[in-house]
Amino acid sequence: MEAASEEIQRDFLTPGFIGVQARRDTEVVGFSWGFSLPSIDQLGKQFTYIRRLLEKKAIKPDCILYGTETGVLPEKQRQGIGPQLLTYRMKRTPQPYVVFRTKNPFMVKVYSRVAGSANIEELCNDPDDPKRVWYLIRNEQQARR
Repeated sequence: MEAASEEIQRDFLTPGFIGVQARRDTEVVGFSWGFSLPSIDQLGKQFTYIRRLLEKKAIKPDCILYGTETGVLPEKQRQGIGPQLLTYRMKRTPQPYVVFRTKNPFMVKVYSRVAGSANIEELCNDPDDPKRVWYLIRNEQQARR
Protein backbone atom coordinates (compact mmCIF):
# COMPACT_ATOMS: atom_id res chain seq x y z
CA MET A 1 0.00 0.00 0.00
CA GLU A 2 2.90 2.37 0.69
CA ALA A 3 4.17 2.00 -2.88
CA ALA A 4 0.72 2.94 -4.22
CA SER A 5 0.58 5.92 -1.87
CA GLU A 6 4.02 7.07 -3.06
CA GLU A 7 2.93 6.74 -6.69
CA ILE A 8 -0.21 8.78 -6.01
CA GLN A 9 1.81 11.51 -4.29
CA ARG A 10 4.27 11.58 -7.22
CA ASP A 11 1.38 11.87 -9.71
CA PHE A 12 -0.03 14.88 -7.83
CA LEU A 13 3.32 16.64 -8.26
CA THR A 14 3.71 15.80 -11.96
CA PRO A 15 3.57 18.74 -14.40
CA GLY A 16 0.16 19.21 -15.98
CA PHE A 17 -1.70 17.30 -13.24
CA ILE A 18 -5.50 17.42 -13.51
CA GLY A 19 -7.66 15.54 -11.03
CA VAL A 20 -11.33 15.32 -10.14
CA GLN A 21 -13.33 13.57 -7.42
CA ALA A 22 -16.91 12.42 -7.10
CA ARG A 23 -18.44 12.78 -3.65
CA ARG A 24 -21.66 11.65 -2.07
CA ASP A 25 -22.07 13.75 1.04
CA THR A 26 -18.60 13.60 2.64
CA GLU A 27 -17.51 10.29 1.08
CA VAL A 28 -15.22 10.18 -1.96
CA VAL A 29 -16.87 7.61 -4.26
CA GLY A 30 -14.73 8.09 -7.37
CA PHE A 31 -11.75 9.86 -8.86
CA SER A 32 -10.03 10.47 -12.16
CA TRP A 33 -6.69 12.09 -12.84
CA GLY A 34 -3.97 12.50 -15.38
CA PHE A 35 -0.99 14.63 -16.30
CA SER A 36 1.02 15.77 -19.28
CA LEU A 37 2.61 12.84 -21.10
CA PRO A 38 6.08 12.40 -19.55
CA SER A 39 9.17 12.47 -21.73
CA ILE A 40 10.94 9.73 -19.73
CA ASP A 41 9.94 6.19 -18.81
CA GLN A 42 8.75 5.55 -15.27
CA LEU A 43 7.42 2.66 -13.18
CA GLY A 44 6.81 0.18 -15.99
CA LYS A 45 5.39 2.75 -18.37
CA GLN A 46 7.38 3.19 -21.57
CA PHE A 47 6.40 6.77 -22.31
CA THR A 48 9.31 7.22 -24.75
CA TYR A 49 7.93 4.36 -26.86
CA ILE A 50 4.42 5.90 -26.83
CA ARG A 51 5.85 9.32 -27.73
CA ARG A 52 7.59 7.81 -30.78
CA LEU A 53 4.33 6.15 -31.89
CA LEU A 54 2.52 9.47 -31.59
CA GLU A 55 5.23 11.31 -33.52
CA LYS A 56 4.84 8.78 -36.35
CA LYS A 57 1.16 9.80 -36.44
CA ALA A 58 2.25 13.47 -36.66
CA ILE A 59 0.86 14.16 -33.17
CA LYS A 60 3.05 16.28 -30.93
CA PRO A 61 3.54 14.40 -27.63
CA ASP A 62 3.39 17.71 -25.76
CA CYS A 63 -0.29 17.92 -26.82
CA ILE A 64 -1.15 14.76 -24.86
CA LEU A 65 -2.61 14.14 -21.42
CA TYR A 66 -1.83 10.73 -19.94
CA GLY A 67 -5.08 9.55 -18.29
CA THR A 68 -3.47 7.82 -15.35
CA GLU A 69 -6.22 6.58 -13.08
CA THR A 70 -10.00 6.44 -12.87
CA GLY A 71 -11.86 4.52 -10.21
CA VAL A 72 -15.26 4.25 -8.56
CA LEU A 73 -16.10 2.38 -5.37
CA PRO A 74 -17.48 -1.07 -6.28
CA GLU A 75 -20.84 -0.43 -4.61
CA LYS A 76 -21.20 2.86 -6.55
CA GLN A 77 -20.31 1.45 -9.98
CA ARG A 78 -22.83 1.32 -12.84
CA GLN A 79 -24.47 4.54 -11.64
CA GLY A 80 -22.87 6.81 -14.26
CA ILE A 81 -20.17 8.16 -11.96
CA GLY A 82 -17.22 6.98 -14.10
CA PRO A 83 -18.46 8.65 -17.30
CA GLN A 84 -19.23 11.85 -15.36
CA LEU A 85 -15.70 11.90 -13.93
CA LEU A 86 -14.10 11.33 -17.35
CA THR A 87 -16.30 13.96 -19.00
CA TYR A 88 -15.45 16.54 -16.35
CA ARG A 89 -11.72 15.73 -16.42
CA MET A 90 -11.60 15.84 -20.22
CA LYS A 91 -13.38 19.21 -20.29
CA ARG A 92 -10.73 20.57 -17.90
CA THR A 93 -7.88 19.07 -19.95
CA PRO A 94 -6.13 21.69 -22.11
CA GLN A 95 -4.58 19.05 -24.37
CA PRO A 96 -6.39 18.03 -27.58
CA TYR A 97 -5.43 14.36 -27.07
CA VAL A 98 -5.52 11.85 -24.21
CA VAL A 99 -3.74 8.51 -23.99
CA PHE A 100 -4.49 5.79 -21.47
CA ARG A 101 -3.64 2.15 -20.99
CA THR A 102 -5.87 -0.55 -19.60
CA LYS A 103 -6.60 -4.25 -19.52
CA ASN A 104 -10.22 -3.55 -18.59
CA PRO A 105 -12.55 -3.65 -21.64
CA PHE A 106 -15.23 -1.83 -19.64
CA MET A 107 -12.96 1.24 -19.33
CA VAL A 108 -12.60 1.29 -23.13
CA LYS A 109 -16.41 1.30 -23.41
CA VAL A 110 -16.69 4.13 -20.89
CA TYR A 111 -14.08 6.23 -22.71
CA SER A 112 -15.80 5.46 -26.03
CA ARG A 113 -19.12 6.61 -24.64
CA VAL A 114 -17.59 9.83 -23.28
CA ALA A 115 -15.32 10.67 -26.23
CA GLY A 116 -17.33 9.08 -29.04
CA SER A 117 -16.24 5.81 -30.61
CA ALA A 118 -14.92 7.63 -33.70
CA ASN A 119 -12.47 9.52 -31.45
CA ILE A 120 -10.78 6.53 -29.81
CA GLU A 121 -8.08 4.44 -31.42
CA GLU A 122 -6.03 1.48 -30.23
CA LEU A 123 -2.33 2.41 -30.33
CA CYS A 124 -0.53 -0.78 -29.27
CA ASN A 125 -0.19 -3.49 -26.67
CA ASP A 126 1.89 -2.35 -23.74
CA PRO A 127 5.52 -3.40 -24.34
CA ASP A 128 5.90 -4.49 -20.68
CA ASP A 129 2.46 -6.01 -20.13
CA PRO A 130 0.82 -7.35 -23.33
CA LYS A 131 -2.52 -7.73 -21.48
CA ARG A 132 -2.70 -3.93 -21.29
CA VAL A 133 -3.48 -1.86 -24.37
CA TRP A 134 -2.65 1.80 -25.03
CA TYR A 135 -5.39 3.95 -26.56
CA LEU A 136 -5.41 7.42 -28.11
CA ILE A 137 -8.43 9.73 -27.79
CA ARG A 138 -9.10 12.90 -29.69
CA ASN A 139 -10.41 15.15 -26.94
CA GLU A 140 -13.43 16.89 -28.44
CA GLN A 141 -14.63 17.68 -24.91
CA GLN A 142 -11.68 20.07 -24.74
CA ALA A 143 -12.62 21.67 -28.06
CA ARG A 144 -16.16 22.46 -26.81
CA ARG A 145 -15.04 24.66 -23.90
